[in-house]
Amino acid sequence: MLYSYSRIKRFGKCPLAYRFEYIDKVEIEEFDTIEAFMGSMVHESLDVFYGEALKGAIMPLDSLLSFYSDLWKEKIHPGVVVNSKDMSCDDYHAGGSKCLTDYYNQYSPFDHAETIETEMKVFIDLLGDGKYKFIGYIDRLDRAHHGGYEIHDYKTGGSVPSKKQIEGDTQLALYELGIRQSRKDVDAVEHVWHYLRHNKEIRSKKSLSDMESLKTGLVSAISEIEKATRDDFFPAKKTHLCRWCAYQGICLQQKKAPTRQTHLSKFLDPPQDRYYEVDTI
Repeated sequence: MLYSYSRIKRFGKCPLAYRFEYIDKVEIEEFDTIEAFMGSMVHESLDVFYGEALKGAIMPLDSLLSFYSDLWKEKIHPGVVVNSKDMSCDDYHAGGSKCLTDYYNQYSPFDHAETIETEMKVFIDLLGDGKYKFIGYIDRLDRAHHGGYEIHDYKTGGSVPSKKQIEGDTQLALYELGIRQSRKDVDAVEHVWHYLRHNKEIRSKKSLSDMESLKTGLVSAISEIEKATRDDFFPAKKTHLCRWCAYQGICLQQKKAPTRQTHLSKFLDPPQDRYYEVDTI
């Protein structure tokens, strides 16, 4: 089976939603939250921007914003749900424009590193034996002037995570494994998150021992998913996130769900070190 970070995370958040999506493959009416839609529009706009930069052309800011607005108009659909009573669709559109504007002004003239690829597909053979395989997509892979690699990830969420949450990140660490397996010239790798709504950049590094711990944690998480599949035990996990779930209309457990402490929930937030952040205001 080919796993992904999102697949592992889905099970950790709610086993029942995992079953709906990956086992039952439930077909649902087109559904998207405005937060997710805005994020995808910003991501796609930055992908196109860096695609042009790879060809040697730096898109002017007004052209980038025009592309973003045209893309928004083209792809907005009735299935996009606005949950906030205080925000409208136009407010989110404006928020995405501000994300792009702040990002552009901060990093212009975009010569701090060499962009290698955007939306880069990466494969990971977790233990090198073909038993635990992952696939992922890196928002952007750069080669810094000092020779190290940078794995960039864009975030459009409303909050910046705590130091503990950043230190416990597993997504970019998993992608680092893929980079190290596919490239022979990898020495230093830095993880770079761009929290666009807050104009904040956060950087982190993992040690080789951290990477080994990551492998152990992922193997345990997969074992838990496989056991749940054998036992057909996928309890709902009722949280504040339910209001954004695409399966809330068919969820069998709206009031109270059987619960159990899972290894995965602990694995998604492990203790680490090596952390610093750069304010880009």
